[in-house]
Amino acid sequence: MFAAFDRLDVPGASAILISDGRVVYRAAFGAADLEAQVACTPATSYRLASVSKQFTAMAVVLLAERGLISYDDQITRFFADAPPAWGRISVRQLLTHTSGLPDYEELIPADATVPVLDADVLELVQRERRLYAPPGTAFQYSNTGYGLLALIVERGAGRPFAAFLRGEILARRGRGAGANDG
Repeated sequence: MFAAFDRLDVPGASAILISDGRVVYRAAFGAADLEAQVACTPATSYRLASVSKQFTAMAVVLLAERGLISYDDQITRFFADAPPAWGRISVRQLLTHTSGLPDYEELIPADATVPVLDADVLELVQRERRLYAPPGTAFQYSNTGYGLLALIVERGAGRPFAAFLRGEILARRGRGAGANDG
């Protein structure tokens, strides 16, 4: 059924079928890395895009509950080289998509061929001096804000974002595998 996808020149996928708590089918097809022609395996990790925002927000809540960060902290607390326009942006505004920050996807060079990591998001948007709107005044869905929140979690927790998710969220809820990019 999946033979057309079991090649290294097509983007990959992994599948698992569980029935009554037992794994009855597990397979992977295609390439995890098209350029290097690395095959997918059932253990291949995938970027979850916006699905992961709930975990990022939960990590922020845990740090706020522990007093390590505050929703009202200005993000310049975590980013010393931030442009002056960021001086009025709070963690709360990143969480609620009201920071006014531009979407980093509009700033990616057209010839880019590698995935953008959270550190890349910071570098891209720090060069951009404009905001969509003054902080707190308008809703604009923001992948940028959540990329920056992942970095804030790292800085507030004192460990990599993926390690924090695994140790404080996924493992404590019976999930051992999870985020590993940054």
